Amino acid sequence: MSKCIRDSLMEFLAKFNESLWGSMSTLWGSFVWGTLLLGKIIIEVNEQKALISG
Repeated sequence: MSKCIRDSLMEFLAKFNESLWGSMSTLWGSFVWGTLLLGKIIIEVNEQKALISG
């Protein structure tokens, strides 16, 4: 995953947390988004492994 995409995602996440949840649930929001992001990365890695092994 490219750095640019990750940076814009993190920027969006920060704005999203500030506007929607405020400071109390920033940690929770980050946890949820982090989990989703991790899942996406795992899926991408698995797809690339499948492509390589052909």
